[in-house]
Amino acid sequence: MIPTSHVTRYASEDDSPLLSNIKHLQAQLVQAVDEHKSFTAHPVVQLSQELDRYILQFQKHACERR
Repeated sequence: MIPTSHVTRYASEDDSPLLSNIKHLQAQLVQAVDEHKSFTAHPVVQLSQELDRYILQFQKHACERR
């Protein structure tokens, strides 16, 4: 998981929904790994890829603000 301090350091109020989605997907991913006992189960991979998209979106926004 991404440590909250790393994420919120570059966050703005505009990122609130995005950060909420990231945190929600992280929790879902942890639950899916626990449920499937595998990092390569299809639902786990799908959640991971979705989370990656949100993290990249957040990083792009953070870089644009620098």
